[in-house]
Amino acid sequence: MWSWNAPCQAAQVLGISAPMASKHVAQLEKSLGARLLHRSSRHLSLTEAGTAWYEQSARALDLLDAAESAIGSRDTTPRGQLKVSAPVWCATPRIARVLADYRAQCPEVVVDMHLANRKVDLAADGYDLALRATQEPS
Repeated sequence: MWSWNAPCQAAQVLGISAPMASKHVAQLEKSLGARLLHRSSRHLSLTEAGTAWYEQSARALDLLDAAESAIGSRDTTPRGQLKVSAPVWCATPRIARVLADYRAQCPEVVVDMHLANRKVDLAADGYDLALRATQEPS
């Protein structure tokens, strides 16, 4: 919140109201057992405890960002193989369009589609997904 120099700016960035931002600060102060801000009708400034908390928190967030970058967790691009079992009647132009759309959105995923009118054991046969339909009640 302090990075924005005003509770209303912080609230806007966080998508909450200014009173809600103030409530969160009050809850944080209560849980820490320390006053973080000097408040007046025209001015807001950090207390000594607030400055220490802000600096340490900023360092902690920087370390978390560095850790995420180091392991590449920010790259959430789907990739790999998707092994799918489906009955033969799924070999339709509509399913082909769905698969083409999926491949356009996820070009690094190889879809391995197996069409057969038999049930498969997902785990034993190494399938990720099986499409099945029945007229029987479940």
